[in-house]
Amino acid sequence: MRVRDLAIVKDAFEPEKIRSRMNGRTAISFLVYKKESADIIRTVERIKAFVDENQHRLPDSVRIEYSNDVSQNVDNRLRVVLYNGALGLILVLVMLALFLDLRSAIWVAMGIPVALLGTIFLLPMFGAYLDSIALGAMILVIGIIVDDGIVVAENIWRYREQGLMPLNAAVEGASAVFAPVATTSLTTALAFAPMFFMTGTLGDFIFVIPLVVLLALLVSFTELTVALPAHLIWGVKQGSLDTAREPGRFDIEAIKRSFGNLLEGMLRWRYTVIAVAFVVLMSAFGYAARYMDFVLFPTQSADRFYVLAELPTGSSLDHTSATIRRLEALVEDLPAGEVESYVTRIGGLGDYFPGENEHWAYVGVFLTPFATRERNADAIVEDLRARGEAIDEIDRLGFIVDSGGPPVGRPITIRVVGSDDIRRVELAELVVQRLEQLDGVKDIDRDDKKGKEQISIDIDYIRLADQGLTVSDIARNVRLAFDGEVVTSVRYGDEDVDFRVLFEESARSSLDTLADLVIPNARGDFVRLEEVAEFSIGAGPSNVYHFDNERAITITADVIKDVITPLAATERALQDIDLDEDWPGMRLAVGGEAEESAESMGSLVVAFIAAGIGIYLLLVLLFNSLTQPVMVMIAIPFGLVGVILAFALHQQAFGFLAMLGVVGLTGIVVNDSLILVNLVNRLREIQPDLSAHDRIVDAARTRLRPIVLTSITTVAGLLPMAYGLGGSDPFSAPMALAMGYGILFATPITLVLIPCLLAVLDDLYRISRHLHKKSALASH
Repeated sequence: MRVRDLAIVKDAFEPEKIRSRMNGRTAISFLVYKKESADIIRTVERIKAFVDENQHRLPDSVRIEYSNDVSQNVDNRLRVVLYNGALGLILVLVMLALFLDLRSAIWVAMGIPVALLGTIFLLPMFGAYLDSIALGAMILVIGIIVDDGIVVAENIWRYREQGLMPLNAAVEGASAVFAPVATTSLTTALAFAPMFFMTGTLGDFIFVIPLVVLLALLVSFTELTVALPAHLIWGVKQGSLDTAREPGRFDIEAIKRSFGNLLEGMLRWRYTVIAVAFVVLMSAFGYAARYMDFVLFPTQSADRFYVLAELPTGSSLDHTSATIRRLEALVEDLPAGEVESYVTRIGGLGDYFPGENEHWAYVGVFLTPFATRERNADAIVEDLRARGEAIDEIDRLGFIVDSGGPPVGRPITIRVVGSDDIRRVELAELVVQRLEQLDGVKDIDRDDKKGKEQISIDIDYIRLADQGLTVSDIARNVRLAFDGEVVTSVRYGDEDVDFRVLFEESARSSLDTLADLVIPNARGDFVRLEEVAEFSIGAGPSNVYHFDNERAITITADVIKDVITPLAATERALQDIDLDEDWPGMRLAVGGEAEESAESMGSLVVAFIAAGIGIYLLLVLLFNSLTQPVMVMIAIPFGLVGVILAFALHQQAFGFLAMLGVVGLTGIVVNDSLILVNLVNRLREIQPDLSAHDRIVDAARTRLRPIVLTSITTVAGLLPMAYGLGGSDPFSAPMALAMGYGILFATPITLVLIPCLLAVLDDLYRISRHLHKKSALASH
């Protein structure tokens, strides 16, 4: 007896489960991942070079195309860093040349490449490398390292203007600001250090940011305290300077006199000035609390999104593929210059819902750089959504915009956990119903999706025992008949090919065949399956999920972030659900962006409180005062007024990247306030006979030039980045916007409000001394 006498033998491929297309054409996709330590730009270049070298091996009808080239983002960010670094150099040169001289400008500007190159050199020693996040941190730190160099150079120049010899001016000028500059570096380090202690995925994502900042501060501090003074005295002629009369330079003394007169008037009305400032502060914070939303990673500037499509259960792979062609046509119809490429998978939903089903498909759309198109990702998605909903064959169409941050999950992720299948489904339906009632919540989905049509075998266990069969006997025979079993393999060339025995296709598609399936029992009798079981047809589950060892249903959704935040939507959907009373045995676990935001922000707030205490104690050591550090740190919330104003005017959500800009802003604001208060204290020691009022005015006039210089150079370097003038970078733009506008607002606060606060503090000292003297006289 031969096999062909009993069966049909076919030599064919396994059934197709997934189909891939790129830009609408049938494709075989290769996903290439690099090692952690590999250079992404060089790796991609070598891959493309390898492809070009071997292109001739392919037939004319086959070509290789590229999609989702992440190295372009890194290369773009590198260009932004280089551009803004070069812009910072030019601005420092121009501004210092106007206020000081060209030699000072050149040596201060050299601090930027020295600090950045030193940081790049030191990063591998700490297990980090130059990646897109590190580049973003370098953009953040450029403004900080320039500030300290300007302060040192300006102070040395001031001593030269007073007639000191170059060497003496360098020694006196650098030593006079050594303590405040060292303290500003330490306070900035303390401001960023809490990021080391952030937990969760977000903590791993941003670990390199504080590392880059701390290394840059270390290199910069070494350069500006050791090398910069030596460079500034080289080649300088002996004698005093009179820069006010030199052509091409600002008459700084006239500017100082005008500012001094203005400050005199402000100090006379100091209580009114402080009251107005605090009214503005409270108004800004009130507006932020009421109207501004915190979104971990806003999606407006995203450069990719994914379309998830589900057809009716039972749809064949061919039908799904033909239907998705219509969706691809909509992507093709998007305006020119918006789409760089798109990739289609039929038979699965990618990483968002693992598994394979013939009625599933997704399209990954990769957009052109944000600065080169008129519409943002959200606008493109809404346009595509409106047109895609007209495709009747698609049961559900969902959109996921990749914001470019770490993989924290969908904005809303709620897990319904419990062992009771009926109550778990009912609770999930209640949560979905509540989400549907919330304005701003969209693309609601759940992972208990229906899979393929299946036949359920309901066994009669009494008849099964009577027939001498077990459940495993039925399972083994049904599996052998319908899924088959590999009985042997044969080598074809260098490949092993399996031989699988199973029912022919016509038999596998018939319920009668299943009912007539005979199963041998232990007595040697043959029992038809329909004698011990009944059959029902319905859609089965696509996957079975567990959470903490219990069955779970995960509900996900997106939000319109201008309307509601993920955290607020989650809280509203779950409020008034009494699990103990109404849903015993069930529990709800919040995940995704809302969970990550709460966890990461919670750990960050605790760490920042500790950092704030550390900064305060550090300033106490510098000033030998418990109240003056408060005067320095009070400038921080006033700097936030500029940030709130900027994001309100630009109608942008305040996100995590903007918060990094606020941290950088904190360092700069503290630096400016610190050098002003430190000079007031020095004048008290040097000129004890000078009144407090005159000390404050003289200190403010003296520090006017370095504070204005640092502010102008930093703001001018940041705002082009915020508006994409030197190349758009969605990661860096929010940081630049927060820092730029924050400094714009904080500079007058430092120059006006801090002197007024110091004057009020002196008033309190005098009142306290008067009361103490009065009480002492009364006691005698």
